[in-house]
Amino acid sequence: MALISKGIENVRAFELPGGIRADGEYVGTPRTALVTWRSSLSDTLYQVYVNGRYAGTTLDSQQRQLTVPIPMSLESAVRIEVFGVEPEETDVDFSNEIDWSPA
Repeated sequence: MALISKGIENVRAFELPGGIRADGEYVGTPRTALVTWRSSLSDTLYQVYVNGRYAGTTLDSQQRQLTVPIPMSLESAVRIEVFGVEPEETDVDFSNEIDWSPA
């Protein structure tokens, strides 16, 4: 099998602060994002890819969010994609199957 993209929608990413200083200022490194999505798939786990690279896999089929590291990018947007995978393929990195080219 391979990556499943049908049935996954409303993918959103929210940058998380690395911490908050005593004065209330935001600490932005290391950069991480909370990625959320909706899915009609069942008995499927999910993998998240950042700029075409594997970033993580969910632990169960009901999970619809994952925290992943994101790169610092001042020149282009960070591309985040969510795909379904069969449970026996959770450890497989499908980066080479993603058509990715920087914007």
